Parts: sequence; structure tokens; C-alpha cells
Amino acid sequence: MQKAAGRKENKVLDVAKYLILGSYTIAILFPLYFLVVSSLKNDNEIFLNPFGLPKNFLWENYREVFINFKLFINMLNSLYYAFFGVLLVVIVGVLASYAIVRMRWKLSNKVFALLMTGMLVPMHSVILPLYLSVRRAGITSPRIVLALIFAAFALPRTIFILSGFLKDLPRTIEEAAVIDGASLIRIVVSIVIPMLKPAIATICIFNFLTIWNDLLIGLVFITKDIDKTLQLGILKFKGDYVTMYNYVITAILIAIAPTITVYLIFQKRIISGITAGAVKG
Repeated sequence: MQKAAGRKENKVLDVAKYLILGSYTIAILFPLYFLVVSSLKNDNEIFLNPFGLPKNFLWENYREVFINFKLFINMLNSLYYAFFGVLLVVIVGVLASYAIVRMRWKLSNKVFALLMTGMLVPMHSVILPLYLSVRRAGITSPRIVLALIFAAFALPRTIFILSGFLKDLPRTIEEAAVIDGASLIRIVVSIVIPMLKPAIATICIFNFLTIWNDLLIGLVFITKDIDKTLQLGILKFKGDYVTMYNYVITAILIAIAPTITVYLIFQKRIISGITAGAVKG
């Protein structure tokens, strides 16, 4: 009797578990379904039949948005900012993490703690003083400004993850390289960076997604249309009196497709990298 009761209880728990997970999956996927079907409709059909399939699949919406409205230029700009922002933060993050973890100096722990406070500062709270500082410095090119700002905000998290990995790596290979007469730069480039590849891959993916999805910094620091990011490019379809909803939805779908793809492919690496950095650090 006890075994039968236990089996029945397990079945009930399994059914409840699958119901909860199924409901959660539908809640996650339904907005994506709405975006896909709405991107193939005109404005009238979006409002008259918001959740049904389109009567005529308007594939030309993608061509209008991507080519005629030049959204591809905004996409290239986002790729530019993401590439150089990630490159800069990886270079600085690896060197800073190595200096903090491997080199013996009195203030290493204090410097690490100071850098970690950057994770506690909300981006919104420093936008105004940051904008005034950039103007006073006379830096007008957003391609330089945005790469520096993105790297600065991403640096604390990057150092946190890299330091956690680096603390768990053995020193024996580096010590052997020192005995053989290798320079510090040679050790970092030839030994440390290859061992940090999983962590570097994690921070590259995570920071790329963060920069790609940014709207606030670009909205504040970019004024010319030629320099606008993909997220700012979506705003061109909304006017003071008219909003082209089918183009807005199509542009949103184009913007989120790379982030969804990257996350689905590398989700295990992202989660394991963040977890390992937290545990080992």
C-alpha cells in the first residue's frame, strides 16, 4: 500500500512539474510567436488579427526595414561597438586579473575590492556626470566614446569572472616558464591566455549580448544617424503622429534574433562561466 501511494504521489508531482514547466515555456515562447507572425503582416492585420497567422505573408517587410530604411547600417554599427568594446575589456581584464591574482603586492586585495564596487553602481546613476566629463574632455567621436564606456562598465564583472578562474589554475607551468627565462608578456600571452580560454569565451559572449542590447548609452551619446546602433535604429519607425508597427516589430525581431541564437548555442558556457567565477573567486 505504501509503495502504491508513493508511486501515485510521484505521478502527481511529475504531472504538476510538467504542467508548470509547460506553462512557463508557453509564456516564454508566445511573445516570440507574436513577433514572428506580426512581422509578416500589415498594420491593419496586426490589430484586427493580432495572434492569428497572416493571410498574406509579407516578406517584403524585411527588405523594407533592412535595405530601404538602412537598418543594416545600424546593425553594422552595433557590431562595431560590440567588437571593440569586448576586445578592449578582454585585454584590460586579463592583464588586471593576472596582476591582482598572480603578482604579490600589498594593495592587490584592496584594488580588487575597489573594482568590485563597480558592479554595485547602476549605470543610470552616472550617465549625466559621464556625459559632462566626455564633453569637457572634448571627445566627440561616439565610436571611441562608446567603446570606452562599454568596456568600463563591463570591466568589474570581467575581472570578477577571470580572477575566479585564475585562482584555480596551477602556477607550475608559469614557474617553469620563469625558470626558462620567459618574459612576463610571454607568460601571459603563451600560457595564461590559453588556460583562460573558457573564461574569456564566457565574458566575450556575455559582454557582446550586453552591448548589443544597449539603448541608454547610445541614446545619450550618439547624435548622428550614421553612428546610431541597431536599438536606436528601431526608433526611426516611430514618428510623432504615425508609427509603422509592422516595421517596428520586424526590426525588433531582427535585433533579438542574434542574441537568442548566441544564447541558445552558448548558454551552458555562459552559466558555467559565471558560476565558476562566483564559486572559485
